[in-house]
Amino acid sequence: MVGRHIFFYFFAMGIPSIINFGAIIIYTRMLIPEEYGKYALILVFVRLFGNILFQWLRMSLYRYFPSYQGPDRKYLMSTAFFLFVTMSAVTTSLYVIGIFLLFPAGLHLSIWILGLFLILSQEWFEINLGILRHKLLPKTFGVLSFSRAVLSLSIGSLLVLNGFGPQGIIIGVLVGTAIPSLFITFREWRGIHLTYVRWDLIKSLLVYGLPLSGTFALGFIIYGTDRLFIQFYLGESNVGLYAVSYDLVNQGLFVLLNIINAASYPIILREYESKGEEEAKKQMEKTFISLFFISIGSTLGIILLSTNISYVLLGKEYRETAALLLPIIAPAVLLNALKQYYTDIPFKLKKKSYKQLLPVFIGGISNILLNIWWIPIWGVYGAAFASLAAYIITFIISASYAYRLIKIPFPIREIGKTSIAGIFMWAFLFPLLHLKGFLPLVLQIFTGAGIYLIASIVFNIGGMRSAIRDRILKFQKKENLSHLSKSL
Repeated sequence: MVGRHIFFYFFAMGIPSIINFGAIIIYTRMLIPEEYGKYALILVFVRLFGNILFQWLRMSLYRYFPSYQGPDRKYLMSTAFFLFVTMSAVTTSLYVIGIFLLFPAGLHLSIWILGLFLILSQEWFEINLGILRHKLLPKTFGVLSFSRAVLSLSIGSLLVLNGFGPQGIIIGVLVGTAIPSLFITFREWRGIHLTYVRWDLIKSLLVYGLPLSGTFALGFIIYGTDRLFIQFYLGESNVGLYAVSYDLVNQGLFVLLNIINAASYPIILREYESKGEEEAKKQMEKTFISLFFISIGSTLGIILLSTNISYVLLGKEYRETAALLLPIIAPAVLLNALKQYYTDIPFKLKKKSYKQLLPVFIGGISNILLNIWWIPIWGVYGAAFASLAAYIITFIISASYAYRLIKIPFPIREIGKTSIAGIFMWAFLFPLLHLKGFLPLVLQIFTGAGIYLIASIVFNIGGMRSAIRDRILKFQKKENLSHLSKSL
């Protein structure tokens, strides 16, 4: 079941991600680093408010979603909508205060105002996408994600070409998010009413979700403060150089792993609720093997091909810095994804979200101290190394805490086989690394992916060879039966 859902979500999330990936390529040719830096800075605050004030609500809604079936679901949906409206009012108040405090930071007032609307529209859209994911509706999920990506890029590019600068990108994302949100709102929120709001459910959602706000706030420290420190020490132009490299890896690697999470976590949760911990652990092991397989191949590919990736995909002003940043950022993004999509699962299943706070707190404080220490010495590369170190610390502590709640599987044999497949990939790619250009990049990608896949089949990673053999035997059996029926 997990494999089939991964397949569906690959198209549902993969195609919009490719479009968003293309947006980075386009915008680095349309905006100078300083302009991209302004766009990146406003996104820091959009993510800060979204993570702290809304993501707890999303996670709480998803956690209780399987428990409210049939007629009872109207109570959960009505309560969640009430909380969203409440948090929107709180967000608006805090954001206005933030504008007056931070407006002298160099960002135009229009960007700040657009940022507020972007927070509310994106968080509403993400809540609805999560509902579709937990209802196991990847097709609808994919159509809406695709619509948002196409509209955002089309409108944003048109506005940038007409002189709107970074504001044009934000308007594009805002409009591109709002339009599909209208469709999903009418579909998923019919029947809600204030009389269905349950105060005991509000308490349950708050008890589960509020500790997550602390976790997300601390997680933001690792994600966002590097850009703020770069802006303080080095200026907005360097923020743009750094953010482009980070965004490129996020769209390429983090989204791939998010596809696996989108497909697998609802199934893990359902298995845990209906059949217990042992059955959930079986699904978790399958999830880990898929995550590790994709992450090792992708991360190694980004590290090895960083120079040519930067040369082909990015604008001229961004290439040199990105070629050196990508090999540092890729493993940092990998560790962050493995933490969010694997080692955080026991905290969610056991409803012990408060236990996530300490690992992220230690990682966040480490990131701040290392940024202050390393950015003045190594510039944007110091910020990248600080993020990598912080994610290493956070992942190790989080994994140890998670293991105390549920003995999450770490299949050593599969880890070893996957690592060996990665070594084969490196060996075959090494002679091609000096090549530069679009066609050489295509050759490098297909060579690396092909060797990695062949090695994975040979080593039977995750039962891959066995699954292919079974499919062939099943097909042959059907063919034989078909020939037999025709002869009769």
